[in-house]
Amino acid sequence: QDRASAAWHRRRLTLDEKEAKNHLRALVVASFFCCVGSFASFQLRFLALFLMNAVVVLFLLARTFLPWAALAQRRLRQWPGEVGPASPQFGNETVFVRGCCGLGHRTSRLMKAYVYAASRSQRVVVDWGACVGTDVRNLWREFFDDIHELVGGDGRQDDDWRRIENDAPDDWYPPDRPRPSLGSASLHKEWELAFAHASVAPYASRFAALLARSLKPRWRSRLERYVLDEFPPRTKVIGVHFRLGNGEQFSRKPVNKTTTVLCAAAAARQLATSLGFASWRLFVATDERDAVEILRTHAPDLDVFARPQWRPPKGAGVAFSSWRLNDGLVDSPDLKERAHLDLVRDGESCVANSGDMLLDALLLGYTDALLLTVPSTFSVLPKAMAYARHVPFCAFLHYGAAPKKKTTGVAAGPPPGLSLLTPGGATADPSLVVTCFRQHDGRVAVTNLAIPADDDDPLNQTDALGSRWYI
Repeated sequence: QDRASAAWHRRRLTLDEKEAKNHLRALVVASFFCCVGSFASFQLRFLALFLMNAVVVLFLLARTFLPWAALAQRRLRQWPGEVGPASPQFGNETVFVRGCCGLGHRTSRLMKAYVYAASRSQRVVVDWGACVGTDVRNLWREFFDDIHELVGGDGRQDDDWRRIENDAPDDWYPPDRPRPSLGSASLHKEWELAFAHASVAPYASRFAALLARSLKPRWRSRLERYVLDEFPPRTKVIGVHFRLGNGEQFSRKPVNKTTTVLCAAAAARQLATSLGFASWRLFVATDERDAVEILRTHAPDLDVFARPQWRPPKGAGVAFSSWRLNDGLVDSPDLKERAHLDLVRDGESCVANSGDMLLDALLLGYTDALLLTVPSTFSVLPKAMAYARHVPFCAFLHYGAAPKKKTTGVAAGPPPGLSLLTPGGATADPSLVVTCFRQHDGRVAVTNLAIPADDDDPLNQTDALGSRWYI
């Protein structure tokens, strides 16, 4: 654990920890008297009393530690639970899907391919390619076991299989149903909201459940261990994803990453208040380590934590498995190549470092509320998990939109006064708006959450709770 997380554990005493301390005190006292009684007894009675002492100790240990572990892992056991075979049963037709690029690109495209196949009673065979130069031939099989209609490829491809190379077909949605759409076309495309459409959600939710259920024991144990250590049972966790680029040049890249991060901090506070979270932490998944440092520097009141993992050096962009960016899309091509060589220096490094990114995505999906700052395919799987778990996910849907331009559909409402693509983009309406989605009775419920600014403080732009959301 890093120092901030350790400090949090030292200073916060939850009700469960108090109960654990009381149980430990009872264990020490009971053990002491049992031992004294044992040694004061005759030899024949000593064995019986010793056994009684052992039973008491084991009972107290179980009462001390088992409730904590059970509560901490409840969120993993409640969802997805047992995932049975699909109904109706799948036929003999098969769709072969080959993945490309980063983790988000692979999972989001695979989800669409799965919806296409599952809605037509076809099974899916997945090939995420090799870690080039190593003995890893299909990265998918390093992460997931075969489960029902979703299996990993073994190098064989039958001639009658339908092949999907990366992008799903245009008619990927269920047959005889209109193309799913939520909100304006631009919002639908940027934020990948189609998975929450009533015709698509059952398939997307099953896809997310299959991935979570088929996770190999190596990754399942790491996921459970981290949840046990960092997701206290009496404390809520808000997950936030930052797509800042780490030197990559892309159209949605924030001009001022400090602005983006502090907007998220203010939104997280307001979200926690609206959901009634009395005690909460902020889990950060990001492609750039600066996001965590900005939060700890400018929002020291927040309990921020991130999972320690391998990351490319600053300015090297992003990488996954054997894939990396083109030289023209990254600040430092030399650092990019160095990061690539470090990532794939051997099979274990490629699998382990790529697996860190997968665990971040799964942890986001297991939080109690999800906050998204920049459109990214990385957040598609966490959003589908949150939707399936009936947990809200919120996004800056108007990210980068001109303040004068209003959108239509579910995102309709006052646009944010701060355009995150424009440095210092304060406008006449300095409110910040996030749109939240949640499953309710099989349908998506949508609400806008406003973070009002203080009119008496136009320079610092503090929100109603006293939190600065840009510098």
